[in-house]
This record gives sequence, structure tokens and C-alpha cells, in this order.
Amino acid sequence: TSTASDAANLAKAFYDAGNMTELELAAQQAKAGMADIDRLEAEQDARESRLELSEFLGMGHDAEWRVDSSLSSIPDAHVRLANLEDKALRNRFDLAAHRSEIRAAIVELGLEEDFGLLEGTEFSVSAEKEPEGEWLIGPALTIPLPLFDQGQARVTAESMALRRAQDELIAEQAHIRLQVKKAADALVLSRRRAEHLRQIVLPLRERIVRLTLLDYNFMLESPFHLLEAQQNQNETALDYVEALTDYWIARSALQAATGGGALPIEPILPGVSS
Repeated sequence: TSTASDAANLAKAFYDAGNMTELELAAQQAKAGMADIDRLEAEQDARESRLELSEFLGMGHDAEWRVDSSLSSIPDAHVRLANLEDKALRNRFDLAAHRSEIRAAIVELGLEEDFGLLEGTEFSVSAEKEPEGEWLIGPALTIPLPLFDQGQARVTAESMALRRAQDELIAEQAHIRLQVKKAADALVLSRRRAEHLRQIVLPLRERIVRLTLLDYNFMLESPFHLLEAQQNQNETALDYVEALTDYWIARSALQAATGGGALPIEPILPGVSS
């Protein structure tokens, strides 16, 4: 914003001195105006983010707190992405709770299967006259016919509920695997983008500013080209900050998707840059 404002002020001075047309002045002033709009939008985004964070932390909207203004650079060591899906399936509390519910249902269903068919059974004494004329007396076991309630309906309902729970667990496991894969891909891509900006684009922007300044000192470039080069460098630096932010957000998302805890790190071999 300051660079665009400086260019507009310089353009006004050139115009007043008769060294710039009104069209060129208007173009520089329009750039400064759009830069002001971008600044206002950034301030609004920052305010909304601060309010959302205050709400998440359980603090009032007028609470006074500060965060470190600097953003950590990308670590040299890479996150080891192998077997992260298995780690998530082992460590996710939501999956553990789901498995516990299924185990409890299995235990309950097993009890129903063992004893459910004995419900309604009656024990008694029976007497029956044999053809020879003698009476046979002994115990009798009366079992209801299937059209009466034996508990089969409850067993069937619980079996169906168990099957649904198992299907939901399988679907949730597939969803978690996809979630981990997406977070890992986002981490890799955001790291590549940030490293490309830091290692290639930013040095080029700095070199362009330095060379443009040399040409300006020898009156081979206009001051507006120098300010434009500086503005491009500032925008690239902002892109790098945004790439760093995306990297740390992706890393946090991957950590959450795998159930929390520290992410495994690839070992750094001596003498080999990672």
C-alpha cells in the first residue's frame, strides 16, 4: 500500500511539473486506490479471524491478548507420510468409541442368543397311561411355538443394528483414510509452494529491484518502474507468508486427522540437505 501511495504522490508531483499526462496520473492514482481497498479487506479479515479465535478460546470479543507476529519457517526435516492412515485408525478417539459400542452390542447380542430362546419355557410334571395299563409319570418341558414371543424379534433387531454399526464403522474408516490422504497432499503441496517462493521467486524479485535501482541511478529507468519492482517484491513476500500459513494449517490438519500427537519425522542423513 505504501509503495502504491508513494507512486501516486510522485505521479502528482510529475503532473504538477508538466512531466506527466493526466491519463498517466489517473492510472497511478487508481492503483493506489485499489491498494487501499486491499488493505481494508486485509484488516477486515484480520479482525474477523481475531474474533473467531477469541470465541474459540472462550474469551470475550474485547479481551486483550497478543500473539507472536512472526511466523515459523518450514522445518528442514520432512514429515514421514508412510503409514499415517494406519496411525489414524489406531489413535482416533471417535473410532475407538465406535468400536467400544460395537463390542458392547456383540456382548449383549451374545447373551440374547444364549438365553433368548429359553424365554417362555415352562417346566411341569406329566402323566401318561401306557398300553399295558401302567401310568408313566415324569418331568415335562413346554416350549412356545415360533408364532409366540421367544425373543427372536429382539435378537433380529439387535443383529441388524449391529450390522449397521459395523457398516458405519467401515465407512468411517474409509472417510478417515481419505481425510488423512487429503491433509498429507495439502502438506506436501504447501511445502513445495513455500520453498519455491523462498528459494527461487523471492531472490529473483530482490535481484530485479536491485538491478532496477542501478538503472534508475544511471537514469535508465523511471522511478515508477523502480516502485513497481518494489511492489512486486512486496507482493511476492506476502505470497510467501500465505504459503507458510497454508503449510502450518495443513500440518495441524494432518496432526488432527491422525489422532493427535507428534507427527513422525523423516531422519536427516548427514551431509544430505532435505
